[in-house]
Amino acid sequence: MITFKEYIILNSMDEKFLNYYICRDEKGCIYLINKKPYKYNDIWVVGSREVAFMDTFQNIFRCIKWEDEKAKKVIDYIEEYEKCQNKTEKK
Repeated sequence: MITFKEYIILNSMDEKFLNYYICRDEKGCIYLINKKPYKYNDIWVVGSREVAFMDTFQNIFRCIKWEDEKAKKVIDYIEEYEKCQNKTEKK
């Protein structure tokens, strides 16, 4: 799961990026991709050209790994974090 700091970063992104996929390549680079990517050799492949390289965030988002079977959407990470926080607050 993402950390609070990572949650703030993702939650403050422009709304259009909420449905983008976020993934890490084998070299550790983080990408935002507007269409669902798939793995091929050592990269994520997508049939779209709208890909954002997020080198500023390379040392955070440690829960996003190359070994992940599928890339997840930004909104999925946000909702997962909020759901976990709501469960913690109810205890």
